[in-house]
Amino acid sequence: MLRPGGVLVGSDSLPSDRLHHFHTEDVYNPIEPGTLPTRLQTIGFAHVTVILDERLKFIARKNPLAPQDPEPLPSSQRADGDE
Repeated sequence: MLRPGGVLVGSDSLPSDRLHHFHTEDVYNPIEPGTLPTRLQTIGFAHVTVILDERLKFIARKNPLAPQDPEPLPSSQRADGDE
């Protein structure tokens, strides 16, 4: 789980015939680079940067209060008592 405001950094190989043949006996699900910003924004990320060179690289920041994130409980209601 990534906290609100946290940064996601990732990379992957770009699709190729060579890579497809390498994965003959396993699962091969290449990511279409053009769909990555929308995919990440849909699940609560903002400021998505996609870099294409020899690899697919991406950086995204989790929205500070993404809609799927519940409001933090006051410390008096938390089991751990953390502030």
